[in-house]
Amino acid sequence: IPWAPQPTGSGFFEMRALARDGGRLFIGGSFAEFAGQSRGRLAVVDIATQSLLPLDPAVSGAGVYALLVHGGHLYVGGSFDGVGGLARSHLARLELATGGWSAWGPAVASSGSVTAIAAIGGRVYFSGSFDAVDGQTRLRVAAASVTTGALDAFAPLVFSTLGGSFVSALATA
Repeated sequence: IPWAPQPTGSGFFEMRALARDGGRLFIGGSFAEFAGQSRGRLAVVDIATQSLLPLDPAVSGAGVYALLVHGGHLYVGGSFDGVGGLARSHLARLELATGGWSAWGPAVASSGSVTAIAAIGGRVYFSGSFDAVDGQTRLRVAAASVTTGALDAFAPLVFSTLGGSFVSALATA
């Protein structure tokens, strides 16, 4: 493939997540620029033309680590505190039809991050290095309603004796 996206930024930068929606490819990471244009942590590319699309979602923070396209939405997880000028704690949802950020978004503890997202039925599951969501104890894995973003009762106890541990992958069947 001749495509060479060239993410850039100051210091360390990388691409960490990909999600496809039809002819668009969403790319998340820790970059500040993508293909020579300002794209804070999240970029979208036209697959056919390999060109960067004008959407600039403005994610503020360390990076985007997880992406999921589901039900007309792009779910975004990572280590960030805002998207498009809105306060969002490590988890957010972009409306694919409009390119705008929705009000949906459980608040993941500020000391954590989201590293994986999966969805099935009416739930969005997410995991990472957090210990609380919406002020309730959730150890590294949680679920929220697809429609309202309300935290689900699902609360597995994922313990670790290692400092800085996290759940980095999820799968649904």
